[in-house]
Amino acid sequence: MAPRFIAKQLSWPTGIGGWLVRAGMNRGNARLNGYALDHLQLVTADRAVEVGFGGAVLLPQLNREAAFVCGVDRSQMS
Repeated sequence: MAPRFIAKQLSWPTGIGGWLVRAGMNRGNARLNGYALDHLQLVTADRAVEVGFGGAVLLPQLNREAAFVCGVDRSQMS
C-alpha cells in the first residue's frame, strides 16, 4: 500500500483499507502491548488511560483489570 494511503487510514480509517491497516497494526503491536500490560501489574483500584489505542485490542483487558479505563485517539471512528 502507498504511504499516503496508509497515513490516511491511520488518521481516518474507512472501508476495507481501514480494516486491513487496523488488523496489521494490531498484529504488529501485539507483542509490545502484551509486554506493557504485563509490566503495568494493574490492580482493581487502578485507573488507566490508553492513548492512541488504534484497534482497541487492549481496552477489554484493561477494563477487566482496572477500576476505570479511558481511551483517547485522534482519529474519528467510522
